[in-house]
Amino acid sequence: MLDGTLVQPVNIDGNILVPMRPVAEALGAIPTWDGATSTATLTRGSDVVQMTIGNNYILRNGTRMYVNVGASIIDDRTFLPLRAAFNAFGITDEYITWDGATQTATIVTQQQPLVQLPDTPPIVGL
Repeated sequence: MLDGTLVQPVNIDGNILVPMRPVAEALGAIPTWDGATSTATLTRGSDVVQMTIGNNYILRNGTRMYVNVGASIIDDRTFLPLRAAFNAFGITDEYITWDGATQTATIVTQQQPLVQLPDTPPIVGL
């Protein structure tokens, strides 16, 4: 789940891959695809993350980050390694959880308050 939205993942050798567009939307990034180089690019502000199909690394602002499983094309869709994509944009592992019993990965990219109370005047005289 990405911020409460169900996304159909793929498990490759114990690594979770998810479709590129929902990842980009959850991160607030702009996705682009270069068919000539088979490279998916996610851009958010000054951060640029590139994942080329078949590579065992991703590029974050030009710096290599090695991954167990790289980006893949599955059923004509680009799938990205979930943890690596989020880590590349600073979403640390504490916001990524895996429930082995339900085979569900949950990522929270935006922290929401648990309870939001309306502004009320203080109670005086108690």
